[in-house]
Amino acid sequence: MREAILGGELVPGQKLAIDAMGDRFGAGATPVREALNRLSSEGLVAFRDLRGFYVVELDEAELIELFRTRTKFFAFVMREAFTTGDGAWEEGVVVAFHRLTKTPWSTDKDLFRLNPNFITRLHEFYAALFSGCGSRWLVEFGLRLLHESDRFFWLVMKSKFETNEPEPMLRSIVEAIVARDGDRAVHLVTRLQEHVAETILNGRKAMDPGKRSRRIAKPAAE
Repeated sequence: MREAILGGELVPGQKLAIDAMGDRFGAGATPVREALNRLSSEGLVAFRDLRGFYVVELDEAELIELFRTRTKFFAFVMREAFTTGDGAWEEGVVVAFHRLTKTPWSTDKDLFRLNPNFITRLHEFYAALFSGCGSRWLVEFGLRLLHESDRFFWLVMKSKFETNEPEPMLRSIVEAIVARDGDRAVHLVTRLQEHVAETILNGRKAMDPGKRSRRIAKPAAE
């Protein structure tokens, strides 16, 4: 069920009737309720009194706040990583990126189905990226920001799958790290977060054409 939500098969606002979910996933009512309660604690599902469980809506204000925070925080950690990161850090980033590139984002070549292993590899890549800062607390907070946006990320990957658009920015970030070009790496990380945010907001708008999405203001230059 979690994979179906993260992959966009169960869409925001969709009711998750216990009987229907049991039929879909081949499980009884008790394990379905347990799964729904767990997903609720993860922020993927919401319970509405007298109405049951629903996939959490894509709240625009929440999206904007989340990605403003991500953009500023990721740039900060990137600067810190260039200050304290060594050759082992660079090597870890390169290895994590190689593993990521070997993991397809869809489990189906013809129809988009988000590969949960891709999300795992993406988190591992960012963990390697953040690790150069030398602070466990900063790494954990960065990963928490990633987890908070997992439920929106399928909109990005679905867009890439449908347009067959290449995503060179992560590779460019890795190249900047190997070249020890901190300014370029920070610039690219910032651009990537802005791009992901805009893609998600545009995807949300396409799902609900009656709502106009606001653009995320770019952080002031520091």
